[in-house]
Amino acid sequence: SIMSHHSGRQAEHVLVDSHSKYAHGPFKDVQPRHPVFTLLKNCFLGIVCLLFPLRCLLVASILCFYYVYLRFFLALYGVGLISSRTREKAAGFGLVLICNLLLISCGVYKASRNYVTAQDASRILNRPVEDICPPTAGRPPYILVSNHVSVVDPCLVATELGFSSFVCKESLLKIPIFSLLMQQMHCLFVGKRTKGGVIPVIQKRLQAYYQREDFSLEARLVIYPEATTTNGEYMIVFHDGAFSCGAPVQPFVLKYSYKNFCPGWWGTDLPYFFGFFSQLYHTVHVVHFPPYHPSAEEKTNASLYASNVRRLMVEGSNMYLGAICGEMQDSPLKFVRDANVKKSQ
Repeated sequence: SIMSHHSGRQAEHVLVDSHSKYAHGPFKDVQPRHPVFTLLKNCFLGIVCLLFPLRCLLVASILCFYYVYLRFFLALYGVGLISSRTREKAAGFGLVLICNLLLISCGVYKASRNYVTAQDASRILNRPVEDICPPTAGRPPYILVSNHVSVVDPCLVATELGFSSFVCKESLLKIPIFSLLMQQMHCLFVGKRTKGGVIPVIQKRLQAYYQREDFSLEARLVIYPEATTTNGEYMIVFHDGAFSCGAPVQPFVLKYSYKNFCPGWWGTDLPYFFGFFSQLYHTVHVVHFPPYHPSAEEKTNASLYASNVRRLMVEGSNMYLGAICGEMQDSPLKFVRDANVKKSQ
């Protein structure tokens, strides 16, 4: 098992597949294989010589098309031919369509779904159903919380839950096309230059969301409380930011089934995309949870609120509790390399 080779600190990022360079699957040799053999196996799996460049071209073409699409409606809005609301509707419709096309281009052809009921949540948390999901809850929660595994997670969120905005790293604004896309999605950017944090901005958006009569087209906010990616088997410690406002949240979990390549993002661009695009298909399972309404104690204790939501998501999706915190700044691949060194010693 993973835990037999590595401590709890490292298991959350170990790539358990059959051919990654730093993987620790059941048939992995003790001595690391030569990179040439890894490359040849990748080429054989999924007919890489055709899939990799074809999918790169498809993804780039789709992103460029959506960029031109947004520029077109921005130009119409700039000359006063359409209203701001019409522009947002066009951006939301185009986003869902583009995300579906991107998933197909990346090999995610369909996703299976499972729904955790309010009764299941009540059993897991040992609380009455009325406390978790009050019958007079009204509109769905503005804040969505999820685990973060692969690079296509935002596309899965958009296809499952519609037009959404995200809390993103400020460094993503340096990417030319993505910067415009994320700005039109009203994403919140977190970085060293963020003054006062994003909590006041989230509170303002929450107030506007619950005051607006027509909320059907409102982009809800997706937050990854782990603040990093894992291998999808573990859920590490949540940050308190998404829960500091004391507002209800909508949890959901993304799980990937794999054999040849672990889709968990491990911090190296070209080798990761090479392996991700070389697979014939990716199997995704989405677990939907009922809206979680915090108790009076959880509203005043964000850490308790985050811990209970994390426990619900872990037990409801058959995952494992990770021991590390998402505040780490090192690449997840570093922990896998350290595991290799300890194993060889």
